[in-house]
Amino acid sequence: MLLLHELTVEERVGKGVSLTDLKALDSKNGKLRFHFPLQPCKLREGDWMVLGQGRPVGPEVSKGLQVVVASLDPLSRTVELDPIGQYWELPDSMGGCWTLDYLSSDMNVFKLMNAVRSSLAEGDVFQSLLAGNGWAGSGLSAPPPGGLDESQTIAAREAISGGLTLIHGPPGTGKTRVLAAIIESLVGFGKNVLVSAFTHRAIDNVLHAVKILNPGIDVVKLGRRSPDIYPGISTVSPQRLPRIKFAVVGATVYAAMKLSPRLQFDAVVIDEAGQLPMAH
Repeated sequence: MLLLHELTVEERVGKGVSLTDLKALDSKNGKLRFHFPLQPCKLREGDWMVLGQGRPVGPEVSKGLQVVVASLDPLSRTVELDPIGQYWELPDSMGGCWTLDYLSSDMNVFKLMNAVRSSLAEGDVFQSLLAGNGWAGSGLSAPPPGGLDESQTIAAREAISGGLTLIHGPPGTGKTRVLAAIIESLVGFGKNVLVSAFTHRAIDNVLHAVKILNPGIDVVKLGRRSPDIYPGISTVSPQRLPRIKFAVVGATVYAAMKLSPRLQFDAVVIDEAGQLPMAH
């Protein structure tokens, strides 16, 4: 198991799991852009990283700003980072050296172990899943959503009437359209829905599809506003969310973790679930 806090910066860079001596270039649309010198790099778009000032070692490795690699150009040696769950402008103090580290098993294994311990101690539905007893369905008798083909309709009806449903398909097979149809049906049953994903882009796409399918659905997004988000979708802070009426709320997994436990959702839809760290 690779524990980054046990390695020096040079060892992390040599393994290709870190980039160091980054220089800040600019900030645009909430994303941060850096230039990095020639060095080994195994990072790719969608990786979950932590950005630290200087050359952090030991426990300091995991204390930086959590970001997602939005794009990486090995020719120009530039990397664009999307802060997770927050809007973050590049301050004047971004000068100097920065290091980008891969959030590997250091954090995720410990988070997962704690989550499993808590779930087992509370005796919740997680125990039932581990025992192979499945997940109780919603009991909703869903009519087939319109505009879907046969396989999409089967997936949508299973998700609406079932409990835990996994929908898989290659790019271009209409997964976002299916999610929008599922959400529209759940809202029609009077349910409120949390839409989550690892990236803002994935959430925006689902919320956009919901508003296109049914402009009358009340949709809000938690946190920062993306420049290309559908005009009919407003953004709110976690503090204001309990005081407003909503049917569908979009939030990254990081932002959703900050919501009050008193705020309950009838259903949760997670797009691009394969990108989520297991501990979440």
